[in-house]
Amino acid sequence: VALPQIQKYSEDPRVIFVVLGYADKKGDPKSNQAISLQRAEAAVKVLKEKAGVMNLMHAVGMGGSELFDTSNLGKNRVVEVWAVLP
Repeated sequence: VALPQIQKYSEDPRVIFVVLGYADKKGDPKSNQAISLQRAEAAVKVLKEKAGVMNLMHAVGMGGSELFDTSNLGKNRVVEVWAVLP
């Protein structure tokens, strides 16, 4: 968040951040959906409380995924942050 190329977005109150949480495909799809949403919400909390980001943020659970790595489940338990520019 402290990098200049990222900080310019968090300093612009018109920028909205969409925080996407993912889970691996192991387990029940409903549980994975809940886990991924909790992961996204936790990231939003850290961005607000620890990094001081005051922009509007939306947490979105994406459920189970093999998007990032099909052979290593742990690499699919991630969060992405997208900046929606005005």
